[in-house]
Amino acid sequence: MTNTELAVFGETSYSELAAAMGARVTTTLLPQLKINRDTEDNQGNEIPVGTYFVSQDEKAVYSKTAKFRAFINSYRYMIFDSEAKKYIKSLIIKNFNEEALDELGGLRCGKVFKRDLEFLTETERKKQENIKCYRLMFGTVTFPDSDIENLPCVWQSSGDNFVSAKSALDSMDRIKHLYPQHLINLSLIRKKVGSNVYYQAVCDLDLKTTVSFVDEDLETFKLFQETIDRDNKYIAGKWREAGKSKQTSSDTEILKKLDFDDDVSDI
Repeated sequence: MTNTELAVFGETSYSELAAAMGARVTTTLLPQLKINRDTEDNQGNEIPVGTYFVSQDEKAVYSKTAKFRAFINSYRYMIFDSEAKKYIKSLIIKNFNEEALDELGGLRCGKVFKRDLEFLTETERKKQENIKCYRLMFGTVTFPDSDIENLPCVWQSSGDNFVSAKSALDSMDRIKHLYPQHLINLSLIRKKVGSNVYYQAVCDLDLKTTVSFVDEDLETFKLFQETIDRDNKYIAGKWREAGKSKQTSSDTEILKKLDFDDDVSDI
């Protein structure tokens, strides 16, 4: 067996064992749909600015427009740890009634509700600005005139782009249609605040055409859900390690729902 082959030990896959051993197993197993505002890549090669891009087979593909078919809408809190040079993350949640346990043994990476901001010091309020709530949309993307067609991916957005995606999803909610039933036509508009230039997603929902949900789509949905479950098991493990001393009965119920107490996770 070579190092590049997927090792399977009995019924336990490499990714399951890696997570149990403390390796980082996250949503990056899926290609990520991103917005590029750089003029060149890390190797100094010129790349098209103001485009969507996704990497497939270690090659980045760029496009001014795209078609996105959402399957799962979810949220996650994150804050960048400058000392560890990595992001601290919460569980991926599907609504704000769920408890967003985080790697540090707390909730929402320390983000407080707006109503509680008045009780914080100025320093604490400044720190709150660095804790972001991100929208994670799991779906398939198609770039025109390219090999990218119905590629399963995750699109992580915040700020203006968090809101842009919301408008399209809300439109489907209002007519009681499921997210995969319609395509979202993506384009970009350039914005500038001071010297900072960024690109905001434009999400134009196609309500004229209804897309059928077929057996292959069910498998894609399962892929997304398995990715979320795997990621959440890792975060739940970190939360349990960090917060054993302050675990409550409510927290225990959350872990049970995550099916955390299985044989693999207790190795």
